Amino acid sequence: MAPGGLCVVYGDWMEPTFSLGLTGLGLATTLRGVAELTGELTAGWSVDRFGKRPVVAIGGVLTAVVFLLIPFTVGSLTTALAALVAVFFFFEITVVGALPLLTELVPEARGAVMSMGFGAVSYTHLRAHETVLDLVCRLLLEKKKQ
Repeated sequence: MAPGGLCVVYGDWMEPTFSLGLTGLGLATTLRGVAELTGELTAGWSVDRFGKRPVVAIGGVLTAVVFLLIPFTVGSLTTALAALVAVFFFFEITVVGALPLLTELVPEARGAVMSMGFGAVSYTHLRAHETVLDLVCRLLLEKKKQ
């Protein structure tokens, strides 16, 4: 999954770019965790209120937009942290909102469908670093080298 790649590199990007030490990186990670938890809770509320499909579609678009903006946040720690929080928040809304859609594919085999879905995601997560499409991670690492 896309934020998995960001999890691997954001510390390596933020440490030299913003002169963050271990404490600063720990606080950034805490913000990320709060964003994920808040996104999960928001997903349940928003899916009940607005429906699964609109929440997943809007969450996916917002996640993509924030991912595309991340490389342009190198000038400000506040902006970079806000982008980091936003990408994890919107991604969690999208994934958690999509779980009910996944279980509706074959209602009589929900367990098998969810297992296949999570297996595909896990495999993709393991192989994401090998793809050319992992643009944000590559852009962040390139900016670090310059």
